[in-house]
Amino acid sequence: KIVAFKQAQTESLVGLDKARVARKETALKLTTAQQGTKSYEKTKQTAQKSYDVANQKFKLYESQQAEKQKKIDASKKVATEKLKAKQAADAKVAKKNAERKAKEEAKIRKTNLDALKKQISKQDEKVKKAQTNLKALEKELRSLN
Repeated sequence: KIVAFKQAQTESLVGLDKARVARKETALKLTTAQQGTKSYEKTKQTAQKSYDVANQKFKLYESQQAEKQKKIDASKKVATEKLKAKQAADAKVAKKNAERKAKEEAKIRKTNLDALKKQISKQDEKVKKAQTNLKALEKELRSLN
């Protein structure tokens, strides 16, 4: 009985040792799994942070591009308005120049016309003198006959 008891006790101690080893192995596996989970969570958090930073940078980039486009559009609008104003001013100057030139030409024509009128008046006077002289000569010729 003692031998059987000792054998049973030994088997019980061996079983206990096996259970302890199994428990340690399970605890080790649990620790490893927990560390893997923690590592996964850290990696997940790091990835999320990286994504958030990249997303913020992208949003900043988009807003900067929108601002640049607004400035470009505003510059285009100002340039267009300046061009229109310059064209209007140029047209106004061209109109004034054309009017001035037309006035000058009209003045020159009037001067030429006045000169022609004077010339015609002088010619008329010469014709009248010639007619008067002709009549006087005709009278003289008749009186001689």
